[in-house]
Amino acid sequence: MILFLAIFLIVVAAYFLAKLISIDTGYVLISYAGHAFELSFWWGLFLTIITFVTLYILFRLIAAVLSTGNVLGRWSKRRKRKSSSVNLSQGLLSFFDGDFKTAAKSLSNSAKSSYTPELNYLAAAKACVMNEDFDAANSLLERAKECQEESGSKHTAIELSRAELNLEDGNYQACADECLSMLKKKPKHELANRYLLDAYLGLGDWPAVESLLPTLKKRKVLSNDEFDFYKEQTVVNQISIAHESGLSGLQTLWKGLSSDLKANPHLVKEYASSLLELSALSEAESVLASALKKEWDADLASMYIDIDLPGSPQQLKTVVSWLSSDDRNVKLLNMAGEIALKSGQTDVAKMHLEKSLMLEQTMKANVLLARLHDGAGNTDDALGYYRRAFES
Repeated sequence: MILFLAIFLIVVAAYFLAKLISIDTGYVLISYAGHAFELSFWWGLFLTIITFVTLYILFRLIAAVLSTGNVLGRWSKRRKRKSSSVNLSQGLLSFFDGDFKTAAKSLSNSAKSSYTPELNYLAAAKACVMNEDFDAANSLLERAKECQEESGSKHTAIELSRAELNLEDGNYQACADECLSMLKKKPKHELANRYLLDAYLGLGDWPAVESLLPTLKKRKVLSNDEFDFYKEQTVVNQISIAHESGLSGLQTLWKGLSSDLKANPHLVKEYASSLLELSALSEAESVLASALKKEWDADLASMYIDIDLPGSPQQLKTVVSWLSSDDRNVKLLNMAGEIALKSGQTDVAKMHLEKSLMLEQTMKANVLLARLHDGAGNTDDALGYYRRAFES
């Protein structure tokens, strides 16, 4: 129906146009540079329309040709970004697969055409750090920094990555400086705080570690167990330094420690070892005895037994006093027997060791009694106790 109506209208329009042309063809004269061109009005109108249509088509073709470059550019850009996304995925998969060299290559090569070039460079730098290629990692971080400056972002990922790079490469001072700079912006940043602690430990800067620990505990960067561990390491180092200054400095340090630290078996052992090296035998005996009275520790007990106090029965008296309140303690009985045997009190040693074996068959008590009988020339009895020691 619509087609029929269109044809009808065209026929009507053609009829009236023909009517107009038949009435009067009109006249058009064009004169230029001494030349004249004559044609009817209708031919002039037709040629004008044809000219405008031709020019319109020509301009459209020129515009299409000019825009083709932009279309191709956009298509090429989209293609590169799609390829970049594929390379990013492959790089990350290689990273988690442990192929750090391939990961770094894929991530860095696709960075320029990526929507997130900074992320590519950071991930590639991390892969290089894992591969211990620190120079390449540093170069990639520089590129990431350039991208950050162009985008105007203000995150600390690059500084954090550089701190990790310096830490892994053993540049502890550079790591500490980077972390301190970050912590001015974000004081509670957990990784920055941890890296700073690791940097101080790497530098052996124990005063800095000691001053940092309360802050880390307050910010909940360290658990209670971690805090206790690092605090213990700090005190061990302080004991080592005080030992070099002499007995007086060592005693002053120990007196200044909290009761919790003084009760730490590891620290007691370090302090007692230093006292023994400085020939402060009586004080070492006193410190070890006090610690053992509070809590039994095999290492401290071994140190206590090995202390050689010439002409002093103090060690045996101390252990016997403990036995008065716990006379069925096998460890204390063995300890008393060993001290008595060491000081030549064989009857006392035999009494404590035999009582220990009545309560529990232990290798230690059997070995000590074997030594006692061997020293007395009772070979058969000694062999019997040695046999029981291996059987117990």
